Amino acid sequence: MERVAFSISEFCDRNDMSRSAAYAEIREGRLRARKRGRSTIITLEDERAYNDSLPVIDPASPSRYSMIGRQARVAANERAAKAPKRKPHGPRVGQRARRGK
Repeated sequence: MERVAFSISEFCDRNDMSRSAAYAEIREGRLRARKRGRSTIITLEDERAYNDSLPVIDPASPSRYSMIGRQARVAANERAAKAPKRKPHGPRVGQRARRGK
């Protein structure tokens, strides 16, 4: 017999998701949850609806997340190029100053 409802922990294990991410999805209204006493449960029907609502990735287009990472790297490189070059003020932490002989 197939189970029809799961605890948050079981749902997270089944869907490779953290508890905080699951609660965030519930708060945003993307994942429907129910209360059974003090326990929060997610029905199999709601789990399937949630998974069916996730975006489908087109393999021909670049991933949204890889583009975000690329944009962050480009922005960081641009900031580094514009930043004035600093001279070191002394020995590195943990090193002694060298004295000429």
